[in-house]
Amino acid sequence: MGCFSRFLNETHRWTGRWQFDRGFWVWRQLCGRLLRLGTLEFEALPLPAELAGPLGAAAGAPALSVHIPGDAMCTPEALHASYARRADFFACGGVLPLTYCRTWLLSPRVKELLPPGSGIRNFMEDYTLADWNPDDNSGRLWLFGAPGIPDAALPERTSLQRGAKELLLQGKPLGSGLGLLKL
Repeated sequence: MGCFSRFLNETHRWTGRWQFDRGFWVWRQLCGRLLRLGTLEFEALPLPAELAGPLGAAAGAPALSVHIPGDAMCTPEALHASYARRADFFACGGVLPLTYCRTWLLSPRVKELLPPGSGIRNFMEDYTLADWNPDDNSGRLWLFGAPGIPDAALPERTSLQRGAKELLLQGKPLGSGLGLLKL
């Protein structure tokens, strides 16, 4: 249930207001469909048809969608501990469902902005990129926490923010990737 305080704090950081804006999301935690196991969250669901082809699996097959909470620790140790807990929790007869992630954190454009060993690169290394959407800009909010601010006024507190801002000013969205867990 730590998602509630995390969501409130994120919204306050972004908007300066204390409000709950994740009703569209939190039902997953409440019904036990989305579980935090260590640093990552895993959502058990049938594989959506639009992802089946790129992931090389059948639509509707049992799958786990990986979600990265805003406070996730992306060290190899923390990530691999989450994947191990996932195996303990979701394996049925020794078989694990296909595990995938669709996020801006898997975008090849983002990868180019990061040094080896960074937390996001650690996360990326656990996935085989199956597809990517160069036009997706959903990561802008997560990276900058600045809804409604023009690209030219975005903060530049980190090297990733500086690089991403430069891309955005060139008219290139951050993109997003679809990855299949290698482990």
